[in-house]
Amino acid sequence: MPNKTIYIKDSDVEIWDRAQKKLGGESISSIITDYLRERAAPHFDNVDAMNELLSEVNEERTLALELHPFWSPVILDANTIDVGYKLHLKRANPDRIMSLIVDPFNFDKDGRFNANAKVRIKAEIAKFWDGKRTDKHVVVRIGYMDIPARLQNLVGKRGLVLLKAKGAAARELEFTIVAVHPAPGVPATGDDDALQVTITQSEFTVKFDDGTLIDGSNYKVISGRYISLIRGRY
Repeated sequence: MPNKTIYIKDSDVEIWDRAQKKLGGESISSIITDYLRERAAPHFDNVDAMNELLSEVNEERTLALELHPFWSPVILDANTIDVGYKLHLKRANPDRIMSLIVDPFNFDKDGRFNANAKVRIKAEIAKFWDGKRTDKHVVVRIGYMDIPARLQNLVGKRGLVLLKAKGAAARELEFTIVAVHPAPGVPATGDDDALQVTITQSEFTVKFDDGTLIDGSNYKVISGRYISLIRGRY
């Protein structure tokens, strides 16, 4: 078995000693190897991911789809984190175009489309290029997502909720979400509409801005149905 020598700084010796004790006998070499394997694994960018999928579709359906050469391979909008593509058939006349908008949560850690996204994109392609449709342009959004994960991503988000303290008129209060309490039966996957329904049905522990007290506390569990705004992308 080949040997590799790793030199560490004197200041890092304590960290290594703690790691060996905490790992309960697991070899440092195996930890390092796992880390390097993960770091060195191939990672697809947005163009690679789409080209890989188009290659699969073209082979499965005997098509000649490609990213449209008249547009940037990936279309990004400053107002969203969605990823956009323009797809068409090579040398087709008339030129029929699919504008595909993909929520970033539809990519795996390695940059490829996840399984749900691939199925949905392939289904939309099959519908648009079925040999019967004649419309020249269609816009498709792939917003399928991991609902529980997206719900937990709300922790740390700021927003507004309409509440009424005892003896006071109802008013919108600024808050920060500190914990999520999902409603029973949260779907494992779904689209943007499913996420919004889940938010409405769930409860959240929130912290109000300094100086805001509700029933003597700046923390409160609220229903998502009373949240009027969640700031930022989620």
